[in-house]
Amino acid sequence: MALHPLATQVAVGFTEGIRFYYFLEEDLRLVYTQSAQIRACTCLQYSEGGNYLAVGNENNVNIYDPYTFQIIATLRGHPSSIRDIQWLMGDKLLLTVCMSGIVIVWDTDWPKERSEKAIKADKTDKAEKTDDA
Repeated sequence: MALHPLATQVAVGFTEGIRFYYFLEEDLRLVYTQSAQIRACTCLQYSEGGNYLAVGNENNVNIYDPYTFQIIATLRGHPSSIRDIQWLMGDKLLLTVCMSGIVIVWDTDWPKERSEKAIKADKTDKAEKTDDA
């Protein structure tokens, strides 16, 4: 579940899709359901400004416009399911981590991928630098 920064919308992820709700006075109203393009929502996070919603969809990240509910970019490069998403530097960068421990930093100049660093953590919690993902 992710709450929009303006607290006007909430996105809830399920294994079969995403549901978008609006807060209307004291009511929570379902406004849109996206299920056709989601195979397994693993995590979701609104950007700091609220202009984007990043959704972990198995080993891809779908970027939604939270006002039109359309996918504006799909980021590919992780070998396993996405486990965490963080927006950085005023929404200019998106950091994603997969279950394999790979960290990718994406430039938000969609759809161009920055991925300057990919870091894989081994079992001893030491990180080693690997080739760009």
